[in-house]
Amino acid sequence: APIYRAAQGLGSFLSVVKMFCRICHPDGSPFAVDCRAILENGLGQEVSLYVDDGIQQPVLALEVQYTEESNREIIEQTVRRVLTEQANGGLDHEELTATFNSMEFAQREHDFGGFPRGLAYGLSMLNTWLYDGDPIDTLEFDEVFAELRRGMNEGYFEELIRTELLVTDAIATVIAVPDDTLGEAKAKAEQARVDAICGQWTEPDRDAAV
Repeated sequence: APIYRAAQGLGSFLSVVKMFCRICHPDGSPFAVDCRAILENGLGQEVSLYVDDGIQQPVLALEVQYTEESNREIIEQTVRRVLTEQANGGLDHEELTATFNSMEFAQREHDFGGFPRGLAYGLSMLNTWLYDGDPIDTLEFDEVFAELRRGMNEGYFEELIRTELLVTDAIATVIAVPDDTLGEAKAKAEQARVDAICGQWTEPDRDAAV
């Protein structure tokens, strides 16, 4: 798609995704709606979204913290339900427009704080240059935003949700469960290691250590 090609100038395909779901705020992107649905249904206490798009295989992750393993299936169903609603006409185009404006302003301002501007530009070029792309693409964004705005009026983002987020096999669920006894087990193992070492010391060794 033309917008996909233009998106290479901002790093990758998921840079387009990042533009319309750039952060998981209470208002805004379709993912923000997912976040609200998860929180309002008591399926988790914290929900966050992040995108790693400066690599060859970009990653989009929706993270639910302080939940129960038993909630996995209903969380997945909630995410799919909300994304389906968004793909079927529920996207807020005014919010998308505001997101584009904010992101474009940030691109034009290029405020890197105290970070050297030349170095920042050079590092951003690596997003495409490392994978045989044109390094200059990361510095050109006028046409990218123009195509994003045109695409918004042509159903591009609704189709993006359907093809890349709903009808895809490239999705994985990772569950990290805390171990209540891990700290104690590590402490015991460390004490055993120290005792084994100390058990080999001679009296002069102990005196030298003290």
